[in-house]
Amino acid sequence: MPYADLYEKKTIKIPSVLAVVMVAAVSFLVMNFFLTDPQSTKAVKKNVILLDASNISSSKTNIIWRTSEPELGVVLYGSSEKKLSNVSTDERDSPNARQKYFNHSVVLNNLLPDTEYFYSITNEKELLSINDNTVFKFKTAPIDNRINSLKPAYGTVVSATGSPEPNALVILKHDGSIPLSTISKNSGEWLVPLNGLLNSNSLTLSTPALASKITIQFYDEKGNTSSVIAPIQLASPISDSIKMGVDYSLPEDSTVLGTSTAVGGTNSSNDNNKSGLFKVVYPVKDAILPVGNPLIKGVAVPLTNVTISVRSLDSNTATISKQTTVDSKGEWKITLSQSLSAGSYSLVARSSQTTEAAITRNFTVTKSGERVLGEATGSAVIAPTSTPSATPSATPSATPVISAEPTEITPTLPATGGSISYLMYSSAALIVLGLGLMFVF
Repeated sequence: MPYADLYEKKTIKIPSVLAVVMVAAVSFLVMNFFLTDPQSTKAVKKNVILLDASNISSSKTNIIWRTSEPELGVVLYGSSEKKLSNVSTDERDSPNARQKYFNHSVVLNNLLPDTEYFYSITNEKELLSINDNTVFKFKTAPIDNRINSLKPAYGTVVSATGSPEPNALVILKHDGSIPLSTISKNSGEWLVPLNGLLNSNSLTLSTPALASKITIQFYDEKGNTSSVIAPIQLASPISDSIKMGVDYSLPEDSTVLGTSTAVGGTNSSNDNNKSGLFKVVYPVKDAILPVGNPLIKGVAVPLTNVTISVRSLDSNTATISKQTTVDSKGEWKITLSQSLSAGSYSLVARSSQTTEAAITRNFTVTKSGERVLGEATGSAVIAPTSTPSATPSATPSATPVISAEPTEITPTLPATGGSISYLMYSSAALIVLGLGLMFVF
């Protein structure tokens, strides 16, 4: 053997099969990096203080949450935890108007019945988390075209100063049922249909007794809260405006509909008549009314006469007087002959068959006042001029159906782990490299 061969540098050749395996392994690692679940590569922000799925049906649901600071609201969702490919935005958003809120409500439409869905919430830049979780789930109800006969709960929410409270998150809860929710309108009006109330375990139709209690929670955009505990029969409507910062408990006695007790305060149904035979049950003392033509009502000795007079405390306008006869059940109702403008008023009621002093009530009509929300009775039907949920269709029937269909928007989603174009170029380059290695070796 020539000595030159001993000093010749030998080249180590890689077998073609091994080269192909190496290229395949590198390709797999690159694809795994770029196609990994995007949720795991997004920034996370911990500022969610309440989160729930509400208004669940067989084809839609609402995702509601509150944040500690104003944020845009976007929900990413899908039937696979690893593929949240559907996007929906706040029901108040439009393509040309996006707004940040403390209270968020996103409607998910066109869902499959009896199906488990996963979702994440984001502000378009970061995932938002609660209890260190960023992926959550809910299940839609099976198809069931039945509805119960419950009337919707509705009313008006106002600020501490008495002005209408818009964009308040309203959550209605009944023990053992899926929560229901809505967002108050600019007028402060809100409406929550109860005819699709579902059992929280079976997701089947629930028909609770009218005397069973519900809790309605209110959250405004300023951080104030209120709550109302009432039998279902007294929530259609809640006659008095709900003032933010005050908690209420409505009595079960339907003859005193509209009375409420502020937590830590005195009963607002107290007046200067102690006989129990003649009472004004609506409006209550110092009530704030969203309507300028309220239904004034009370109880008295059957078949006697009741006369009321209403005068303005802000101007010298003429006093409005009206008389009615008490029915055989001892109930009386009076609707004023003209609508009251916004302002403060004094009501004086007298009975023809009592020696007690006249009953005096002061109340305030808010600036949204000339619209009639509906009779303040337990069997009232809805007649609002603008429905108080996101975009529901409220008719005078006792079973309105939510038809909130938010505008589809394609937001800018938070940055993920890579782009598909870069993946394509990288894969093509690796394939060319692999073919080159095969020809060389």
